[in-house]
Amino acid sequence: GSVTMGTEDLEWIDGAKRFEYGGRTFSYDTAMIAGMSYIERLGIEQVEAHARRLSERFHAGLAEIPGATIRSTRQLERANGINTVSLDNLGGADFSAALRDRYRIIQRPALRASSVRFSLACYIEASDIDFLLEAIATLASE
Repeated sequence: GSVTMGTEDLEWIDGAKRFEYGGRTFSYDTAMIAGMSYIERLGIEQVEAHARRLSERFHAGLAEIPGATIRSTRQLERANGINTVSLDNLGGADFSAALRDRYRIIQRPALRASSVRFSLACYIEASDIDFLLEAIATLASE
């Protein structure tokens, strides 16, 4: 009789599947499978090595920018492509917004909006790191 439904009306199924939401967009699943296939073709060791090379280049460039501080690991043997950086003259939210709005660089604020988190993924190239470093240097000098 009622159009409302409470949790007492639900029939819970066993396993993690019960936590899935309704109205799934299967294109997301297809994209995830395509991404995993791409990584498999490249080889995870190659992906790891590439992330380390990019992180090394990024760290070296950041060392030349006054006011830039690496907040993630500086031990490149532990680098995974995730790098967090802060600037002395900008909070993380403003730093993030400037990178997105002025340079079209996708990233996100991190560490309670004190820094910005960059993902140096397998599709990022050395020239992308150079562009990113130029943008950070410009923002740090303003």
